[in-house]
Amino acid sequence: MYNIGRDLAVMFAVGNIFLLGNPDTGKLSIDHSSDETGVIMDSIPDGLNQHNVLELDASLTRNDYDLANDSNDIPL
Repeated sequence: MYNIGRDLAVMFAVGNIFLLGNPDTGKLSIDHSSDETGVIMDSIPDGLNQHNVLELDASLTRNDYDLANDSNDIPL
């Protein structure tokens, strides 16, 4: 991950396995949950198939168009 520390990136990755995967096996489903990647927490997982859970539609290096009035503006 760019522009964030390794410790924060690891925290996000491990947190997503707890929320969407199985921390006992360390597995995360590509599509919907299966017997091998069943979740421990009470949730309905979609794995990597679910949009805006493991990734966001935003840039860490550029302002959004609404904030900067220009999609190529780099905050300095």
